[in-house]
Amino acid sequence: MTSNSILELGKFTRLLVSEQTELALDFSDAMISGSLRKGEVRAFIPAARAMTIVTPDGVVATDSSQAVVVNVLVEAGGTRISVESGRVELQTKNNLRSAGAGETLTIAAEGLGVPSLQQNLNRGEKIGIIAGIGAGLAIILVAILGRERTTEDFGGCVIVPSGSNDGPGLCP
Repeated sequence: MTSNSILELGKFTRLLVSEQTELALDFSDAMISGSLRKGEVRAFIPAARAMTIVTPDGVVATDSSQAVVVNVLVEAGGTRISVESGRVELQTKNNLRSAGAGETLTIAAEGLGVPSLQQNLNRGEKIGIIAGIGAGLAIILVAILGRERTTEDFGGCVIVPSGSNDGPGLCP
């Protein structure tokens, strides 16, 4: 089950923040600005109020002349902006892109401060994983190397049809 937080910022402005999201906000009557390091935010911004969100991949900005509903998702692979209504711009290191209602912008991470995936395993968990891998390899080695090599004995006599009754190929 997932959980979300709803931030009511007054003047019909609402942010829906998903769990595990790192978001810092500053807002006034005319402007909302913030930093989204990871996670997902869905914003409902009325006309006459602008929003600027800095992500590791660029800056997402709305136009205050129109109402905007936008979803911004930041994950290790990059940033995805989906616009439901209104228009947004995305300023990256190299260019400026915009998207309107029904459009999605995707920006792949280019090492612009995107946090790398870190393993949060303690020492015991690491030892358990290594032991499990070692046990699996041991089972495979025993299965491959531990087989007995035997030859089958089919009775010691091979019958070769030769067309005569007294030649080789008859069993005594």
